[in-house]
Amino acid sequence: MDRCPTELLHLIFSYACTDGGFTGRSLSAVSRHIHECSKPFNLQSVALHGTRQTLAFATALKKIPVHLRQVRHLFISNDEVDGRDIIGSEKPAEPSVWGVLTSFAPFSRRTTPTPEQERARNLSRVLDSDLDLAQALLTVLVKISTSLQTLAITFECHWVALRSPGGMANMATLELPNLTELSLAYRAPTDAAFNEFVFRAPLSFPALERLDLSGLKLLSYRFTPQLCDRLRKMAPNLTHLHIPTRMALANIFQMLPPGQDVIPPTTNIFHLSPSIQRVLIALSGQNTYICSNGDGCDCWRCQLLDKVAPDSCIVVLEGRGKLTWQKLKDQVEVDWEDRASGGDGCWNESSAASKYHCGCKAFKSSGSDTKYIIAVI
Repeated sequence: MDRCPTELLHLIFSYACTDGGFTGRSLSAVSRHIHECSKPFNLQSVALHGTRQTLAFATALKKIPVHLRQVRHLFISNDEVDGRDIIGSEKPAEPSVWGVLTSFAPFSRRTTPTPEQERARNLSRVLDSDLDLAQALLTVLVKISTSLQTLAITFECHWVALRSPGGMANMATLELPNLTELSLAYRAPTDAAFNEFVFRAPLSFPALERLDLSGLKLLSYRFTPQLCDRLRKMAPNLTHLHIPTRMALANIFQMLPPGQDVIPPTTNIFHLSPSIQRVLIALSGQNTYICSNGDGCDCWRCQLLDKVAPDSCIVVLEGRGKLTWQKLKDQVEVDWEDRASGGDGCWNESSAASKYHCGCKAFKSSGSDTKYIIAVI
């Protein structure tokens, strides 16, 4: 390969370095020539797992020249995975003298924490880790803002609320001018932290076209209208939206922009961007039972199907079944890597069903020129 023209090597590397950083790291060790040729693509695709990796990557970016910080595809999760450092890591701090002396204290003088104290300590460590990761992520996004095109985040938040919500007002605008696709899997003990950040943080994604929120696990979706309006302002060119069932049941159909096939009431001031072309609704797998109540069925599933059935622009897609939280996070990473490699990821429409069987209804899909899609997952 050392004899290949540089232009050809660059083309090969641009297609090969889409697996989260593994290929980029491997190319650096092939030869001196390949090491130099692959530099612009080493960080093209980066997958970070856990606070330790994210902090190490944020630190490493400071030492990398700006022209080599070309991260186009980024995946980040707060799940710790051992042995998967992206770019080295800082050496652990040397133990303090006091810590060393304490370790030699007689066992009889050591205090064993109670189970309650141990749980409190573990929770404190998790909260600190979440905060460190969030701050490191913002640092990374600022440094790669101009090159980033696809971003996927899986985050299990342990905060009851943001520690310093007042800081949102003083936060500099996070603008990702070339971000075209964003996926999020998120859950937390309360919705406070999510709502505080989404509705108060200055965010701007002018080029965002595809937004996958099917992994959004909120306790309540009563703010769906406000969220749709926030998306319209934050991502004015959004064309594809993937949402969970409960968000759809919060009257998402009334949030479709004026001028589309389904026009919201004139009294509704909240709606999605007029650029929207596809809306995918992830129907919960555990509720795909066969209804047997006849034409009088009023279960939420049949109500949802009835609501979309009269509209010729709706298609039903065969689903993937119920996903646990862990499998959902894994699937987000798989879909992210598939999209980085040129695949359809979670936007795959090849499984469109010709007829959806239910005890009370036979639901038939329409043609291929559809605008809004119901995806049964």
